[in-house]
Formats: sequence, C-alpha cells, structure tokens
Amino acid sequence: MKNIIAYYYQIIPDTIYNKNKNYFFQYGHFDYAFVKCYFDEQQIQKKYELSMYLKEHRFYNHTLVKNKVQRLITMVQNEPYVLLKAQIGLDSPLKLKDILFFSNTSVYQNQFNLLKRDYWDTLWANKIDYFEYQVNQLGRKYPIITESFSYFVGLVENGIAMYHDFYLKNQKLVISHSRIKNDSTLYELYNPLNFILDYQVRDVAEFFKAKFMIKDDIFPDIVEYVSKANLTKYEMVMFFIRMFYPSFYFDLYEEIMDQQKNEEEILQVIDKVPSYEFLLKRLYFYFRQFTKMPDVDWLTEL
Repeated sequence: MKNIIAYYYQIIPDTIYNKNKNYFFQYGHFDYAFVKCYFDEQQIQKKYELSMYLKEHRFYNHTLVKNKVQRLITMVQNEPYVLLKAQIGLDSPLKLKDILFFSNTSVYQNQFNLLKRDYWDTLWANKIDYFEYQVNQLGRKYPIITESFSYFVGLVENGIAMYHDFYLKNQKLVISHSRIKNDSTLYELYNPLNFILDYQVRDVAEFFKAKFMIKDDIFPDIVEYVSKANLTKYEMVMFFIRMFYPSFYFDLYEEIMDQQKNEEEILQVIDKVPSYEFLLKRLYFYFRQFTKMPDVDWLTEL
C-alpha cells in the first residue's frame, strides 16, 4: 500500500497500520487515513464541497485529499478508497458540548440536497425491510436475535407512525453525522465522510441513546440539555421520535451479521428494555408539558 499512496499522492509514510483494509499513518505532523469509500462519485463530491464550505467559514474538519489526477476516489484492486488528512490528537472521547457546538452549523440546504437525511420514515422502513429479509433467511443461526427482533421493529414502527403524524416541510437542517456511538471521538466528529444534513436534534438523540447503554438513568441529562438548548416545539417532538429508533440494538445487530461480534452480546441490550421503556414514558410526560405529543397508548401507562 505504501507504493500506491506514494504514486497517487506523492506521500511516502514510514509505517502504515492496516485495520480491516483501512490504512493509517502519520506524515509531516498530520494523521492520515486511506479508507474504503462507500459513496459514489456524486456523493463524495458533495461531501468534499461541504467540507470546503466549512473551511471557508473557518470551521475545522478533516481534509479530503485529491490524488495526482485530481480525483477524490482512488481505485485499488477494483475497490474505491479516499485519503483523509487530519490534525494529530483528535482521539478524545466525544462530549455533548462538542456535538452542540457542531450542530449549530447550518448550510444552504439546496446546495447540498444530496446529503439530506431528514426523511426518517423512508430510511427506517427500508432498513427494517432489509433486516427482516435477513432474519427470515438466517434466523435459525441467530435464535437470540430471532426472539428479540420483532420487539425492536415495533419500536421503529411507532417512530415511523409518529413521524408521519408530525412531519413538517422546510424545517431548518444542520450538519449532522451518520451515527454517533459510545466510542465516538473528535476524529469522527470532524470526519467529512460522516457529514449529512438533518435536524439539530439528530446527533444529540444518538449521543443519548449511546450513553444509555453505559448509564442507567440518562433522564436528568436529557432534561438538562432541553432546558439549555432552546429547542422549538417541533424539535422537541423530533428528538422524542428519534429515540424510537434503537440504534444500540440495530448497530450491534449489523456487527453480528457481519461476523464482527458474537450474538450473545445483544443480550446486554435486551436486558435494558424495561429501563428504556421507562425512559421513553418519562420523556413523553416531560415533553407534554411544553407541546402536543403523539398519541401512543402504552406510553401513558406508568
């Protein structure tokens, strides 16, 4: 891989670290990552343009480096790769204040329509359809998933129904991220490959869902956030709806299906179902103080 990087980018690193066919090295006081690209030319170009837009407004993010023929994607044995250049030392754990600072950055939406991900109902429905197909095909191999799957699908279906009831067009979108996880760092926050456009509450909701897996009672943390965030009534409802997509279950599900994790690890999620239901009910009554909330019968049963 050294020769490829040298040929396409005129960079000759001393040592390269290989992790799942993604390559990492330091050169000239910067961190570099030569990583697989899961976007087509049009999508990666928009991410590059958004990255440059932020830089023009003095907002740091990693640099997507063009190769010697001025292309963002470099093909290596028929696989697409991109090169990222980043500041050194961005391995600090992600904090809520980092997300809030970032989520105040809005852009002219029409310029980056391709990156919009505010149509949660369609995205969630498509994902669930695909997951259901997988479970039907492979269910016998994964008995724990087979037994628990329909419950978590039911949560998503509640979320989709609420989204249909409350969705409003032409709402403010900000720069958000494909996913915020437990182990996310500042490196992921400033990675333009992760950039999308969505509601301000998306990243915060994902942050709290990830936090739920390592802290039993996150309700006070959410109340503190809402009390300071100056959310609109619509944003409050969207935050609540976002909590109905159990990322902590389906992200782990995908890792299990990709043979990266053992199925037994999903038991830690299943064990927390009663606590999560209680959290959703508390959030329902909390937000109902400020705005009209969706009608979901089981939420009113404390």
